[in-house]
Amino acid sequence: MGWPLQGRRTHLLHSSGQLVGVGSDAGFRKFSRLQAEAYPPVLIQKEPVLAVRTQRSPKVSADLLPPCSLTMWTFMLLGLLCASASASAIQARSSSYSGEYGSGRGEPFSHSDLQLEGPITAIRVRADSFNIVGLQVRYGQVWSDYVGGKLGDLEEIFLHPGESVIAVSGSYGNYLKTLNFYTDEGRFLSFGKGTGVIFYAVPLDLDAVLRFISGRAGLFINAIGLHWDTIPETASATAEPASSVAGPRGGV
Repeated sequence: MGWPLQGRRTHLLHSSGQLVGVGSDAGFRKFSRLQAEAYPPVLIQKEPVLAVRTQRSPKVSADLLPPCSLTMWTFMLLGLLCASASASAIQARSSSYSGEYGSGRGEPFSHSDLQLEGPITAIRVRADSFNIVGLQVRYGQVWSDYVGGKLGDLEEIFLHPGESVIAVSGSYGNYLKTLNFYTDEGRFLSFGKGTGVIFYAVPLDLDAVLRFISGRAGLFINAIGLHWDTIPETASATAEPASSVAGPRGGV
């Protein structure tokens, strides 16, 4: 029978709690049967050693570290915290939300997932003499689902390649009455004829543009929310030539 006693000073204990042997950094010590006779608990009860108690090296207190080490770790920690805070602040500054403009009626909708398809490249709006009836937006080359009713006339407008919406205004009551889009090329795209409470929305970040919309809709557009952010460099800005002619697409 033998026990390897390596590293720190080690005490071998019998199940009875009595000391059986002591090892040290000197290396390896074996306990033969003759040597074990000096320890009656092992010889008589014939039980194996159940526990090994190791005398651990003392912990190094921070007070014992050189001042230069403490300073280095402090600056590294502060640097990581500042980098994380800066990244969060940049993201927070570029994105913002305006709205919700309108009433709380209707079913909620959101184009949040479609912004991954690319920037806004076209807009379809259906309006009658008093309200905005329906709405549909194209992101990259993908159209959103049409929301709203079937009354009124449908208008479809395409943005120029690279053109973006930088401000939105309109009016509302129980439903959205008018809707106006302002682009970074100086164009003014207007829909609807009604009157109501006026709103004007712009992003908090000067480099941000309209990325997607959300809102509520039923037989009419009850409310609209505007989500602003910068356009990722990899986003496609492909768009068809500008047009204000209502087309057959729009579904309703």
